[in-house]
Amino acid sequence: MSTNAHALRCSWLASLRWLLMSKALVLKSAALTLCVLLLTPVRPQNSSAQQQPNSENYKDYKNYKNYEISEEEDSSASTSTTSERDRSHDPCVALLLPFSDLGDLSKISGQLAEVAEFSARGAYLRLKLVDTGVGEEKLLDALKSAYQDPCVIAAIGPLGQKSSRRLAASLRKYPLPTFSLLADETIDGLSPYLHRMRHDPREYARAIAREAYSNRHVRRVAILVPPHDYGQRAALAFSETFIELGGELASVIPYDPESKDLRKPIKALSGKLAYLGKRKKAGKRRADRDGYITVSGRKKVDFDALFIPDFHPTVAKLLPLLPVGGMQSGSGEGKGKSITLLGMPSWHGVSMRKTEAHAAGALYYDPFGGSHSGGRAEEFVLMFETELGRLPVDIEAELFDIIQLIGANWRAVSRNPSASSTLQKRRDSMIRSLPRPKKPWFGVCGGWAYDHQSGELERELNLFEFDIDGQVMPLD
Repeated sequence: MSTNAHALRCSWLASLRWLLMSKALVLKSAALTLCVLLLTPVRPQNSSAQQQPNSENYKDYKNYKNYEISEEEDSSASTSTTSERDRSHDPCVALLLPFSDLGDLSKISGQLAEVAEFSARGAYLRLKLVDTGVGEEKLLDALKSAYQDPCVIAAIGPLGQKSSRRLAASLRKYPLPTFSLLADETIDGLSPYLHRMRHDPREYARAIAREAYSNRHVRRVAILVPPHDYGQRAALAFSETFIELGGELASVIPYDPESKDLRKPIKALSGKLAYLGKRKKAGKRRADRDGYITVSGRKKVDFDALFIPDFHPTVAKLLPLLPVGGMQSGSGEGKGKSITLLGMPSWHGVSMRKTEAHAAGALYYDPFGGSHSGGRAEEFVLMFETELGRLPVDIEAELFDIIQLIGANWRAVSRNPSASSTLQKRRDSMIRSLPRPKKPWFGVCGGWAYDHQSGELERELNLFEFDIDGQVMPLD
């Protein structure tokens, strides 16, 4: 590799790292969690009437502080034989979420509580909703309340990075098996009692980078980088992995999803425009209001694949514009170069159906394929839609699985003839009995396992491809 090429790829990586380390992104980390949850795609079905849930679908749980679902309320919510049982002696799972938050977090918490209640009934568990409110003191009170409850065998939550780290430190005093909803690999190993139940965006990005280089023979790639933390982390992880494998970065172009003209970042990919940054100058030339300047000379698409780590509403707007940058979309329109499109689980949503063939051939990894995966996943989608009247998204399928896993683990520990009669020792046994990589536990999201030493989450990722109708199909 030439000295200039080496310097260029180092420059791309340095730019990405700087973006990640900027103070603005750190302050937006909590908002990102909201974006991932609110924009996580609804799985498309054949019926066009099925849509992503809106705010009217959420239950209002603001007044349910430390509320525990009673036997009467549970039986009224289900017509199954489970509702006829006496559930007062069933073990309990605590859901630690900010139900009293004044913003969108309370709506998200209410939706997750609804799914948790639905899952708990099938796992022979009761559900205790514990409000973590806002602030460290409220979070610690919530953990203490769950830990001291003689019926609580495990907890799920919280949502944010700061709250997850604070909770991890507090688990030394209140050792309760807890499964975090935070999709961040950096919390692995913070406490033997804290385990992650969601994949980090960086893990999806590394997986698609390996697929592109090793199996699709991609050697040069371009990246469109959105301003949010989800996309920034994925872009950096993809770049580092792709370069380690021997690939090269042709260009890394930042863009604003809210821009009125998304053709500009597309043109910048092929060198028709150059991105300087808003209010920046190059000599006597000043960038336009979006941060771009026109570049003279011959333009060429010098890469084999394009990676866009953004959410489906924005991706659906970008893909039809590829021909203006000298590239063919999945539909084969235009006279440009045919490239491989690489995405994230956030690509999968109702917006992509509107792109029709523009996304055809695009690849991404996802642990939950919905009804497209068949088997348990398809059965879960049908059951979920019948019960809750909408289609599940990734985090809801993962929440369903982790509650089922908690119930199965608790029953296995309790059936052990040598099981201790004390609650805390049984809680400790649950941690030691978590599924390991050599013997995973299987749910609707595939296999679940945790590394014995580090506690790191190890789960199957399924490769999906878009077809000419904007639908997806599994390739594995």
